[in-house]
Amino acid sequence: MALNVTSTKQALVDLVNAENKKAFTLKLITVGEPSDFVSAGTNAVARFTSIPGKGYRGYVDINYNRLTTLEAFGVDSYQYTLKGDVEISGDELLSRVLADLSEKWSLPLSAVGEIGPWVYDKTGTVEDLVIGTLDLDFSPNYVLRGKLRVTVMNEKIPLPNVITVVRLDGFVTDETELEDNG
Repeated sequence: MALNVTSTKQALVDLVNAENKKAFTLKLITVGEPSDFVSAGTNAVARFTSIPGKGYRGYVDINYNRLTTLEAFGVDSYQYTLKGDVEISGDELLSRVLADLSEKWSLPLSAVGEIGPWVYDKTGTVEDLVIGTLDLDFSPNYVLRGKLRVTVMNEKIPLPNVITVVRLDGFVTDETELEDNG
């Protein structure tokens, strides 16, 4: 799924416009936060409210379907390889992960208000392959719903993961004589 929009709120307005053959803009209406709502084949509701003096009055509730990351992008978890300092702050990590997902998914996740509360659980150090997990909440997002767990990986592979045979017989003397070719 690729959306060429600046916000997922704009994506919902575009969907309403396409279905109703209208041209509403965010200058004419406000769009309330989406909330979970299950009714007649839909899983979300958002309220469109007229802005006084813009030619409309009242409000209408829009029932529609938001997608999980599995439905939209085929993933229910995500691995992010942290390049550089593994001691970065949770805010900096979040910024990098959202920029990465925004680019891969063509969805403006790094914009303000596109994700809800998040938790970074740093469990590893520079010596570990897994640095931690970042849990994202898409409840305020107009396109996505649910949560996504991001496993934060270390770009530097620990030698014990690569060299697994550490008990060696040692060098064995060979009875072969080598010729001096030089």
